[in-house]
Amino acid sequence: VYAKSMVLNGESTETIDMIRGMTDEDLLITISIPRYSHRMILLSDYAKEKKIPQITITNTNNNVFAKNADVVLLTTVDSLSFSNSHLATIFIIDFIIHLMTIRGGGETLKTLEELDVLSERFGFVD
Repeated sequence: VYAKSMVLNGESTETIDMIRGMTDEDLLITISIPRYSHRMILLSDYAKEKKIPQITITNTNNNVFAKNADVVLLTTVDSLSFSNSHLATIFIIDFIIHLMTIRGGGETLKTLEELDVLSERFGFVD
């Protein structure tokens, strides 16, 4: 499941190359909450033109990401403090990973174990 996954930074030029190679057999998941990235909007528009299915995690149905997406997962960033809270967004991401793990069964768990070993080997975790 994860071996074919990529995390793309919408502000990176390599994202253009990656999305250029995507087809309608792929899936683009965008996470966009205020302040919306102009480049991410352009990437989402491009994916829509190429008929690449999209899931978006966002805070409203009234933005470009929601309009381009096949599935919209609404989150909130409201907080009593000055800064936005990303807790609800992280919960949605964690739940998606959980569902992928259930669907992938043993193969997903094997992949996660391999990632854990490699993360330790390359010094990403202690």
